[in-house]
Amino acid sequence: MGCFPIKAFRRLPDDELDLDNAPLLEETSRSEDPSEDRDLVWSSKHGRDLNNQSTDSRLETLLLKLEHAHNMREKVQRLKSKTELENYRLKIIGILNAATMEMSRLTKERKHHEVERVVKEIMQLKNALGDDFFEAAQINAFGREITELGSFLLTGGQYFKPVMIQEDDDNIVKLYFFVVSEAETTKVLFRYYLEHASFLDEYFALGLVTPEGHTQVEIYGNSCPPYWKIRRDVINNATVRLSRTYDNEDYDIDNSNEYDFLQWGFSE
Repeated sequence: MGCFPIKAFRRLPDDELDLDNAPLLEETSRSEDPSEDRDLVWSSKHGRDLNNQSTDSRLETLLLKLEHAHNMREKVQRLKSKTELENYRLKIIGILNAATMEMSRLTKERKHHEVERVVKEIMQLKNALGDDFFEAAQINAFGREITELGSFLLTGGQYFKPVMIQEDDDNIVKLYFFVVSEAETTKVLFRYYLEHASFLDEYFALGLVTPEGHTQVEIYGNSCPPYWKIRRDVINNATVRLSRTYDNEDYDIDNSNEYDFLQWGFSE
């Protein structure tokens, strides 16, 4: 289908987003020993000179941390208790939380190629540790960003596998999620999903879920759009809906620092 190389599905509970299984959306990022980061930065294995002014040391530290986490593979495959599972679950959540925060920074700085490098490393970590661990740990998604846009927050994320919307029906699945909420109260206003439908014809669409129901607000055809295209459409659609609901400029999403994301095309 383009966005995911392997067609594997998981049915989520009826709470739609399954926030408990998406790191950082519910759980607090845990601080780690800074000495560990220094050890990773100066790892001779990679031979990266982080003194170079053109190198983003925070990004490189994160990438090394994600790669270093592959070393947990043998341990997570031999877990003997729920306590051990929980300990490793929290370790991975901590790493994914750090990745979400770093991707949020990179997104704000318009470094979208760098964001995709982080996403690639996260998917490689998931493959290294295996599906069994992530399913047992109930981690089904990761956050790609939490971005403040004026009075609102945009939370974007990606499922590790396509998620069935209806039980036992893989004709329509969710691939990405976006949540628009009030920055001050964190009240959720809109939930968007990139959906893939395979009925008579296959196509990708941007779905919107509200208390009134589900609708598709954009149709993309049979090619999976890049994250940045979907993100732009979410911002535009939410802005229009907010302007209809509130006759007040304070309720416009401030995207003055945004620009045409279509110049960044990422094909996987």
